[in-house]
Amino acid sequence: MRPVDLPAVRAAMSRPRSVRDAADWIRPRQPDTTMALQQALREAALYWVSSEMALLASEVARHEIDEARWLLIDRPTPAGLFVIEHLPAEQDTSTSVEFAVSWGDHPDGLLLVWWADRDGMAEYRDRLPRHPAPLISTGGFVVPVNERYQPLTEYPRLRRNAIALLQAMWLLMDMPSITTTACAGSSLPTFLADRVPRPRRATARSGTAGEDVAVIHIRRERPGRASGSAASPYRHRWVVRPHKRWQACGPGRRQRRRVLVPPHIKGPAGAPFLNREHVMLWDR
Repeated sequence: MRPVDLPAVRAAMSRPRSVRDAADWIRPRQPDTTMALQQALREAALYWVSSEMALLASEVARHEIDEARWLLIDRPTPAGLFVIEHLPAEQDTSTSVEFAVSWGDHPDGLLLVWWADRDGMAEYRDRLPRHPAPLISTGGFVVPVNERYQPLTEYPRLRRNAIALLQAMWLLMDMPSITTTACAGSSLPTFLADRVPRPRRATARSGTAGEDVAVIHIRRERPGRASGSAASPYRHRWVVRPHKRWQACGPGRRQRRRVLVPPHIKGPAGAPFLNREHVMLWDR
């Protein structure tokens, strides 16, 4: 599968029969789920996540994500579909073929659904639909949408790593210093150009004409670029460890959301590095 294939893949996933098959794997079963899933897929923004980006998100998820929130301001788009080029080994599921996740509105909250590659599920052929779509649902559920950050321990155990990975990717997408997003077939970095072919002319029948796929990858440092300047009051450079902070957002900047400040180098360019040993103090 390639980035330029995603519009056609989504069109196949959105067919009524495919949606009904996918909804059967979502728990608990609710009458509104099938309609909500079809609407979410039709409105989903398409994202192709590079292997390097997935690996970075996996590291952030493992060390920094212990809770989740699902407000509109926390998502890159109201509805979307992430397809990961290659899933990090530690994120592999029991089937080792889940590599996509979709989200979209549901009457009871936000509908999250995970998807697997049809060709990678040959051993489960007897459980597959007769004419499956390229991506097959492996399960999903509805999460509440409110101001509260919900600990990962309150989610199903088998989905905690996947939820943390999704939250980490959303956080990193909001950091232009870390990630870059480009349309498939547009001007891409050299290390991605050979992996992302230019899109062919879409036919009116496929319903994919004019649709873009966002390719998310790690931003490369520019040669000679460094934080700080000659007028900096600091005489050394040092590594700032990753940490979270509350950031103003929303109308009138009256809302708050938690963002991850990635590790970065602080201090004037050319200054010597200050290497300090960190000692943790546990006090009452």
